[in-house]
Amino acid sequence: MQRLDKLTQELQEDEVSYSLDELGELHGKLMTADLRNKAKKYEAQMTEEQRQSEAEIRQQQLESIFALMQQQQDKFGSPNEGDIVEQMKLYAL
Repeated sequence: MQRLDKLTQELQEDEVSYSLDELGELHGKLMTADLRNKAKKYEAQMTEEQRQSEAEIRQQQLESIFALMQQQQDKFGSPNEGDIVEQMKLYAL
């Protein structure tokens, strides 16, 4: 009987833990969606010149990151620019 009680308690704890993990993941997705929405609104208020400047800065940042990764291949492996661009898309607003 004690073994059954222990198993039941472990299952309940696992369910609570799983629910909290799901809640945390959902919260993260909601925050990301909210941030993207705010970024789109902000970008809509920018002038064409400001948008162009932002694009140039973003490109310079990518080039700097790529150069650093090429210099330190022992830490980062042998990246190619396409890999970096794909990774940046994961974090892009």
